[in-house]
Amino acid sequence: MARSSSRDYPEFYLVGAAKAGAETLGTWLAQHPEVFLPENRAPRYFTHSGNDPRPTAGPYDRETLATAVTDAAEYLALYAGRGAAMRGDASPCYLAHCEAASRIAEARPDARIVITLRDPVARAFAHYADYRVQGLDPSPSFEEALAAEPQRLASGWSAWHGYAQQSHYVTQLQRYLDAFPREQILFLSYEALRETPAKVWEQLCAHLGLAPAAIDLAPAAAPEPSQPGTVQRLLDRALPGRTAPAPALSERTRRALAGRYLSEHAPLRRMTGLALESWSTPTG
Repeated sequence: MARSSSRDYPEFYLVGAAKAGAETLGTWLAQHPEVFLPENRAPRYFTHSGNDPRPTAGPYDRETLATAVTDAAEYLALYAGRGAAMRGDASPCYLAHCEAASRIAEARPDARIVITLRDPVARAFAHYADYRVQGLDPSPSFEEALAAEPQRLASGWSAWHGYAQQSHYVTQLQRYLDAFPREQILFLSYEALRETPAKVWEQLCAHLGLAPAAIDLAPAAAPEPSQPGTVQRLLDRALPGRTAPAPALSERTRRALAGRYLSEHAPLRRMTGLALESWSTPTG
């Protein structure tokens, strides 16, 4: 980490989870007159600091990784000279990374952290579907990708291919609860963000000490590639004339994954205060 004042670093961090609404929150906050987010809203510095961000094996998103900031001076320059604006970093990769929480706490101990959680089954499938659409996963089905996941991660594929692994939230959250006082962390649910965006916006502004400015909350309702219909449309645009079927989440796989995560629901409710009542279970 660079030798610099904690005041040189952003005041707040939207740390994920991936495919759980952090990007939408960044879009909202970028509209607030008292907030500054750089053009590169997800610099990913606290995962890639001083390291080559490219995985050692498997496909990866070259365009996105090209925007990863690995140098401290370059990162701080994103936020320099912004006056009284509240500065933010919206990098959804920070939640799953094993060192990001402690690195952020070292750089900015008083940071405000925002964590969004999504039904782990829906999150995992949305992540796979998005990668499949982008041509970043060769598995033609979610089931094949899940079966390959342990071997892929062990052999050096990108952590982003850990679709099921990244939906295990308890350990990820505990790292932030260990690194920051509880009052510095706001937990939000993706489901509430979609269903009651105005309420979530008020919670977010209160947590950051901002007046809830009037903004366009429409991005919260934008579809994500988590359902076969949306995936089909995206694939048709990206691959005209293709004949392969769009990714789909089977009921059997949904139930199996729901069973995998079920034991985590109760500790997550205790940790976050979220109801999580709409999350998948093996029976519904």
